[in-house]
Amino acid sequence: MGYVIEVAKQGDADRFFGLYEKYINELAAMSGDGANDVGYFRGLFDSYTSGAIPGVGLFAVEDGRTVGVALWGAASSEEDFAYGWGVYTIESHRRQGISTALRERAITELDRMGVQAAIGVVLISNKQGCESSRANGFTPTHILASMDIAEQADRIARSCERKSFYWEGDCPLCGRENQ
Repeated sequence: MGYVIEVAKQGDADRFFGLYEKYINELAAMSGDGANDVGYFRGLFDSYTSGAIPGVGLFAVEDGRTVGVALWGAASSEEDFAYGWGVYTIESHRRQGISTALRERAITELDRMGVQAAIGVVLISNKQGCESSRANGFTPTHILASMDIAEQADRIARSCERKSFYWEGDCPLCGRENQ
């Protein structure tokens, strides 16, 4: 069976951070930085799921098991751009398009919220992350990568027919019923 992408709701924090915390720890190990501020990201997650700040938490679910997560959104209600805080897929499910699906769903959700751009940090030592970010619309600028949300949402809309399995119910881009 394939996977589906679900939007996190209020009350999903423990489920989300069961996997996202692994991502934070892997980044800390790759960078050599011991910083692990899960509390900051929990605050953002709560703000996104309550609608206080534009942003989204996502799950990739296969056979009832969470195999990937993503957290994208603004750092405050005053910002008109988002951060790609992170996309994480469990090791056994990497290189199967799940990170792309999570990233594309985050883009479409942020586009609907009126967010114009996204930036993110990808560690040079994270070769798969660098490769995936470039392939999915980020333009490297030193250590930061930036993205035009509307441009990428248009690209996704043009290809939504072949990706209908990413969405729950009707396609959020074209309204077509998921088969």
